[in-house]
Amino acid sequence: KLYMACIDPHLTYGAELILDTSNVQLEPLQAVQHKYLRHILGLNPCSILAPLFTETGVVPLQLRRAELTIRYLKYLVSLPQHHYAKAAFDEARALALDGHWHPSWYGDLSLVLAKL
Repeated sequence: KLYMACIDPHLTYGAELILDTSNVQLEPLQAVQHKYLRHILGLNPCSILAPLFTETGVVPLQLRRAELTIRYLKYLVSLPQHHYAKAAFDEARALALDGHWHPSWYGDLSLVLAKL
């Protein structure tokens, strides 16, 4: 509970809008998560990662941030057509699906989901 209250909000802030298209962006955040979980479990800084998540029940950061993004996608899809966020989403989707590569939130989302 302490992790979800004090650490997780800092590691997931803005995850819905700025997607983790590169591991370079995610690695410093994962290092913080791993360090904190090792500390609360009393493990060596070089210990393997699997027990961090099985013993604490905490979701690995890459999956947690992807989950938040998918929740935001669900929210965007449910918006009425006249909403600005819905219009921006529709434009991002059209850019991603037009056959040419254009940077967009929707295109970044497909990259994030492919990495899972």
